[in-house]
Amino acid sequence: MRNTSPAAGAHVRVVVNGLPADTAIAGIERPTPDLEYSLIRKQARWALYRSDERAANAEVTLEGETAWRLFSKGITKEGAMARAAITGDEALAEKLFNTVAILA
Repeated sequence: MRNTSPAAGAHVRVVVNGLPADTAIAGIERPTPDLEYSLIRKQARWALYRSDERAANAEVTLEGETAWRLFSKGITKEGAMARAAITGDEALAEKLFNTVAILA
C-alpha cells in the first residue's frame, strides 16, 4: 500500500473469514472467527486498525488460508485475487494484494 497515494481518509477494509483448517487455538479444532481490519490513509501514510465502522472505499474478503498464503508469499497475487471477493474501488483494493507480512 506504500506506493499508493489516495486522499487522506481513504479506507480499505479487509475481512478474513475463518482460519486455515489445520489451525487450532486453545483446543478448538476449526475456529471460524471473522477478522476485520481497516487500512486508513493518513496524511502521508497508511494506518492499520482492528476495524473501523466508517464506509470503506474498497473491501476485500478472503478465506483464512488464502490470506495466510497471500501475506506470506505462498500464493500469487493473481491466485489470491481469483479467490477473493472485492467490492468498491477495485484499483485501490488490488494494491492490497502486493502486501507481505513478516511474523517473528
